[in-house]
Amino acid sequence: MTYLTESKDALAKALREIPVVWETETHKAVKFLLDHDDAEFVADALIASGAVIDADTLADDEALVEAARKAIEDELIDWRDEGRFMLCGNGFTVREKDGSPSEIIRFRTDLGFRIGLRALTAALTERSQ
Repeated sequence: MTYLTESKDALAKALREIPVVWETETHKAVKFLLDHDDAEFVADALIASGAVIDADTLADDEALVEAARKAIEDELIDWRDEGRFMLCGNGFTVREKDGSPSEIIRFRTDLGFRIGLRALTAALTERSQ
């Protein structure tokens, strides 16, 4: 599993603040580093291992962005082909099957955002296995 963090600094701050049960030798080693103010080192190691990804890296990862874009677009096409739409002020549209423009809003931006997040989660999970 991969976790998302705003930045390495935010992760280091969180590492200093979260209480953890230090049972294994790995946990004890991490605690030692945190106790000696090496949270940045631990944050770097977590990011390098792929266990954590920072927001800028995520946004710049073309494969992950493509996974989210494709999931949103595929859902839009399904909605178009099934004749589904939402009555709302703003949202996603998709061209008609013949390529002509469409002003029909298929779904709201919050739904598109959720679809993209689920696709990112799936892509990150697949990558970490």
